[in-house]
Amino acid sequence: MGVDCCFGGGVTSTYAQQAGLKSVKITPHEDSIFRSAHEALHAVKVRRQAAQLKMAFDSISEGIVVTDNEKKVVIYNGAAAKICKTGAADVIGRKVCDIVRDPGIAMTFISKETKPSYLKKIQGNTYAIRHKPVMLDENRIGTVYSFEDITTIQHLEALIRNQLRAKGIVPRYSFDDILSRNQQMNRCKDLARRYARASASVVIEGGIGNRQGDVRPERTSGQQSCYRPVRRR
Repeated sequence: MGVDCCFGGGVTSTYAQQAGLKSVKITPHEDSIFRSAHEALHAVKVRRQAAQLKMAFDSISEGIVVTDNEKKVVIYNGAAAKICKTGAADVIGRKVCDIVRDPGIAMTFISKETKPSYLKKIQGNTYAIRHKPVMLDENRIGTVYSFEDITTIQHLEALIRNQLRAKGIVPRYSFDDILSRNQQMNRCKDLARRYARASASVVIEGGIGNRQGDVRPERTSGQQSCYRPVRRR
């Protein structure tokens, strides 16, 4: 089978003439050159932005996983790879349940938990898990999941308290400001002093109200009331 004619740019036309073949030289229009250059520059910009975005996500200590409506991974940072114990490469586009080996973590992505944030124990560590829908034009296109070790939160809380204490920002009142002759109230003070020595969080639960004479409400400049201790006589 022979060649009757060659079509191409300047290089193709030159080689065709040297070989004694007919050729048609195709010269791109100025607009085509401009459009090609613009698309090439745009592609470089997109790749650069994607690399910067990946660096930003990988610098976050929280595990970040973004999925689409089919639970396919869109974004998966390095911290998430450590928590989920999976490689960060070759996960984009795959279903999250296919790449997460731990059943407890996998349940996070298929759970119907309605709370925007909650605590969950994973592999011996407790994480604060948050999930938020990704909306576009009032349509849900995916979900953002974040995993944060609560020890990190506790460390930051202690750091803030130490800095405030160093600046002289300390509580205005102490247990000595709570004055009462009531045995139950004094027992509560003793228990509170014991609990205050612990570094763990303390949940105080009970009904509101006070015994007459133990505390006296005072109206502040705002709408809230504060209570000051008064000594019984």
